[in-house]
Amino acid sequence: MSKELVLLGSKYPKDLRQQFDAMVKKLGYTPLPASIGRFKSKEHYCELYPNALGQFEQNKNDIKDSNVHIVMNAENDMDKTFVEAINLAETDKEYGARSVHLVLAFAPYARQDRIFDGRMVSIMGKTFPKHLKCAGVDRITTFDTHSKAAEAFYNSQFGAENVRFLSAVPLIYQAIRQVVAENEKCVFGAPDGGEKPNDTAQARTRELAATDCHQNNMFFITKYHKGMNKTEVIDFKGNVQDCTAIELDDMTDTGGTLVNGAFTLKENGAKRVIAAVTHGIFSGKSLKNLTSDTIGDQENPIDLLLTTDSILGVYGKIRSLNARQKQRIVVIPTLPLIKAALKCT
Repeated sequence: MSKELVLLGSKYPKDLRQQFDAMVKKLGYTPLPASIGRFKSKEHYCELYPNALGQFEQNKNDIKDSNVHIVMNAENDMDKTFVEAINLAETDKEYGARSVHLVLAFAPYARQDRIFDGRMVSIMGKTFPKHLKCAGVDRITTFDTHSKAAEAFYNSQFGAENVRFLSAVPLIYQAIRQVVAENEKCVFGAPDGGEKPNDTAQARTRELAATDCHQNNMFFITKYHKGMNKTEVIDFKGNVQDCTAIELDDMTDTGGTLVNGAFTLKENGAKRVIAAVTHGIFSGKSLKNLTSDTIGDQENPIDLLLTTDSILGVYGKIRSLNARQKQRIVVIPTLPLIKAALKCT
């Protein structure tokens, strides 16, 4: 029977690392130590068993014919996540791993999944899975992929039987129930996608609304892409009068889509707006803006922001917020999803 090894490819905060180690131990898997970094030239490197010098043959025997599970939450530097995932997978295979299963909490480049307006743009959402396959990844699990097109790229490279797309909606729902009252009337929707039946954001919203079986009202927002990270709401349908409106999206970068959607919801009578995203990129100062009392010269329409830690940079960004801003954001650990990914292998 092959040995199951787990390699953590991300630098978790201390308390989260302790929870991760306890989870791996409880599952009966063996930790695979690794050091990941860069030389002064900025070239990436990784080393397996960095604290076991002089035990090369023993370490190689440990990896030989094993099933290695690489667990990675993304960095704010998406290129770093890209290169390190490839480097770790290839190194494991180099030293004899039987198979490599990559648990990637956030799949970089998934937004680059199609041609826009007839322009000859890169489709990196297709390129990234190709590189993972070439590096030796056999199976992949990821959470709330951006689109059906992005999912199709992974299925094409690995085969649908070797790919799992897990939903963070149950985790987000649990977090929502912690911050809304029992009798609080909630209405669910996405800040984009309109009423398109195949839109992934709408699919997640319907999943969330169905979970809350007594409050399954929905609203629909349609936006127009004006340019890079610039959007404008062009249509709204639904009744949010005197309700708590919960807008759900797979990711946010600068937060513009969430803010525009929240302004629309408040203009249509919403009493409170909760924005919930699986992947919080929060480029630049966007997290500070999203948790401030005002945005520009207007009151911030977002009352509470929920995000998972699929992108670990959120912890560092929160440290720079003031006490009031910290009260406006809740971070949901992805450990339960990682556990589910490891248990089902």
